[in-house]
Order: sequence, then C-alpha cells, then structure tokens
Amino acid sequence: MAFCEITYYRHPSSELGKITGTDLLFNPTGLRFDPLRSAIAFFVADVLQQCIQTELEDEPLFAFLENTVREIDVTEDLRLFPTRFLMDFSFHLGIGPSVDDDNAPYFDLQEGVFSNHLAIGHLTAEGDAAHLLRVLAEGEVGQSEELLVVRKEAFETMLQFYKVHIPRFNVDASLEIIRALLYH
Repeated sequence: MAFCEITYYRHPSSELGKITGTDLLFNPTGLRFDPLRSAIAFFVADVLQQCIQTELEDEPLFAFLENTVREIDVTEDLRLFPTRFLMDFSFHLGIGPSVDDDNAPYFDLQEGVFSNHLAIGHLTAEGDAAHLLRVLAEGEVGQSEELLVVRKEAFETMLQFYKVHIPRFNVDASLEIIRALLYH
C-alpha cells in the first residue's frame, strides 16, 4: 500500500503502455512490521477489490484511501478501524446510510437508514451496535471504549449491510484474520 507516482507512455494506436519512471511518495512502515496493521490493510484491499469496479478518476475517493492507509500506519487503537472504514467507505460508494431521526435506535440494512421505526420483515440492527453505527455514520466517534461484543456486532452488521448493497460481496480471504485478531 505504498504510494508511487508512475510515469508512463502509451502509444495512441495501442493499449500497451511502457513505464518510464517511478517515484516513491509514501511508504507505510508500520504495515510491514505489525501483524494487526498488515491484516487490516489486507482487509481494506480485499474490500476495495470487491467494491471498486470502475477506472474513472475519483479524487475524493483517492484522498480518502490515502488517508486510510496513513491512519492504518500510525493509529494506536485499531479496534474499531475496520468498522469505521466500512462505514466511511460506504458514503464514497453512494450507499452510506442516512440518519432520519435523532437518537434513532434501529438501523434498517435494506433501506440504509437509521430510524425510530422498526421495519417489519427487514434486516435490522438495534441496541448498542446500532447506536455505535449511527455515531459512526454521523462522524462523531473519537476514542471509544465499546465492549468487544458491541464492536463485533457492529462490524458484522456492516458486513451484512455491504452484502445487501454490493452484488457478490465476499471478503472471506481476509475476514477470518480480522475476526481472530480483533473480535476473539
């Protein structure tokens, strides 16, 4: 997950290009030597591979991903990082949940909304995990001391949310490592 600037040449009559130069802009050192940081970086890369299907330029998304890699590299408390990443990234994908009501106790995963009303027949999260996710959606969480069970439930809820909204979403390659390191 290092940042490199690549200079290349592509002949107008061919799809084949030639790299003519590279410059290393940022090399995250913490990822190489910390198994937890490496596992989270692998999880982030797995999610990105599942969700980004276009080659269009997206500067806000690039800035978000650059910030994400820098945070993984230096953040001390990574317990909530995968859940916060999933929530923040959902807004860049255009599927981020909305908060219809202040202090909404329910998170309707299918409609992508936090609400005071329980939708019968919909996948819904409630309780402390829904509260934590609402706080994350509103961008108000800092250092927090949620119980392990709440962090785990919130993480699993966000994975379910992605499965509902992203066709064929499957991060099994990195998921078990994250579960073992953060939620056991």
